[in-house]
Amino acid sequence: MGYSKGMRGWLVCLTLAVGAPGVVCSQAFVEPKKSDSSEITTPVPAKLDSSRSTVNWGGLVWQSSFFLGIQHSFRLATEAGTREMKGSFFQGYANSLGNIHGWSDGDPFYVNYIGHPLQGAVGGFIWTRNDKLAQGVEFGKDRRYWKSRLRAAAWTFAYSAQFELGPASEASIGYIQNSYPQQGVVDLVITPTIGMGWLITEDALDRYLVIPFENRFSNRYARIMVRAWLNPARSFANAMAFKLPWHRDDRPGVGAIGGLVGEGARVELVLELFAGHHRRSMASGTRRSCSRTL
Repeated sequence: MGYSKGMRGWLVCLTLAVGAPGVVCSQAFVEPKKSDSSEITTPVPAKLDSSRSTVNWGGLVWQSSFFLGIQHSFRLATEAGTREMKGSFFQGYANSLGNIHGWSDGDPFYVNYIGHPLQGAVGGFIWTRNDKLAQGVEFGKDRRYWKSRLRAAAWTFAYSAQFELGPASEASIGYIQNSYPQQGVVDLVITPTIGMGWLITEDALDRYLVIPFENRFSNRYARIMVRAWLNPARSFANAMAFKLPWHRDDRPGVGAIGGLVGEGARVELVLELFAGHHRRSMASGTRRSCSRTL
């Protein structure tokens, strides 16, 4: 509601976050894989301990709060009206809540029907990152997948309601709904509903386009581009957990030297290659020293 400039800034930030790898990828040669020994297969659901919660509430709340802080920071930085909160805080907040009615909130189409669904998808992926029931399942007929996405939808609805009406919301920071025509309920409905459709679409793209691409091509930069660009909401949710945008919890990283290699394994591989080069250099120096002695 009423933050088209902030939403434009947030969309630009998201585009840069997930699109930057494409600048490198556009000049990268994509080579077909020479071996299928590392082909990605169906993920295995995580084993659960029924005596413990399946949700990492600490991570969920922290990552969602980080996301919320970014959104409100954009609003405060780009909307003069949001920064000018005149009068009593509680009175302004109450007036905003009491003034909500109708459908439209005066925002452009792309804000209501692209920006807010994207927000909803990011919130949903933050949930799936922290829910063990959502790990190791993939898009398809598996009931566990749909159950996990319904749980994510519930969190997305709660997050959207808090962003619009909660203690740290548009209603409390700037009293947005207190002014015409920003009092509509469109965002409360569109964000969680179309947002979950967006999330499910990204899951389908990851299974039917991204994974087959990774099984066929081994170029690291091309994989980064495909993972990030075809799953922008997942990429942003990864960033909220301080993960690389193209990170996946259910399979290795994008490196491919003799097969798929995870991020940590790539570091070890570089160290191993460096150590091997150092040993060869030392051996070469020893041979030269021996030849001079003789």
